Amino acid sequence: MKSLKTLFKNHLHPYTKGLLESLPSTDKEESKIIKGQPPTITENIQGCVFHPRCPYKMNICDKKIPEVKNINDYHSVSCFLA
Repeated sequence: MKSLKTLFKNHLHPYTKGLLESLPSTDKEESKIIKGQPPTITENIQGCVFHPRCPYKMNICDKKIPEVKNINDYHSVSCFLA
């Protein structure tokens, strides 16, 4: 349960942020969408697989796959921003 709370309060990857912002809400704010289309299963994407749709994309993102960084025992992230 602790990891679930961390996911909602301390999301570190832009894709996680986008997914959480796209959830329906009781607030007056409209849900946001992640622009673009997810890759197909046969598509060969160089670097981070989210970079074509990421609003925070940097030059390195389409060249290298980011390493997995362990934040703690139950939280890790694979993003150059983290």
